[in-house]
Amino acid sequence: MRLIQTALLFLALSGAASAVPEPTAGPEVSKFSVSFELGGPGYYYTLWGSYRPIESLAVNVGLSVSAIVVVPVTASWLLFGPTHHLEISGGGEIVDPGALSIFGASTGIAPLFSVGYRYWEPGGGLDFRAAAYVLFGANVVVWPGISAGYTF
Repeated sequence: MRLIQTALLFLALSGAASAVPEPTAGPEVSKFSVSFELGGPGYYYTLWGSYRPIESLAVNVGLSVSAIVVVPVTASWLLFGPTHHLEISGGGEIVDPGALSIFGASTGIAPLFSVGYRYWEPGGGLDFRAAAYVLFGANVVVWPGISAGYTF
């Protein structure tokens, strides 16, 4: 009799445990993005690569080669989301020494800030950004940028 009671207790507990749903995680946030931006910190265009170590932070490195070479490096705080974000960025722009007179900077690095909208598909797909950039040198320069790319 004791064996039957133990078996019934075991079956009841194992059935109750299997009735509890296992937690399901949402889609994994895509970590990387590659995009092409018109305007932006490269003035005519910027090729961007972004890495997202955590959901609310992206580290961005860009490259623009035209009359001058510009390499913007920023960190972005992605607010709200998981797909639509207010993006606030800060960092610097490494500028070709021949262009320093344009910025009035005494070094090859100029502070760079931006604020805008960013669409980053969590599971991979479209990356879109529209932002206003502010560059600080001898003069304060403000200009827009719009980009599209792919997240993975």
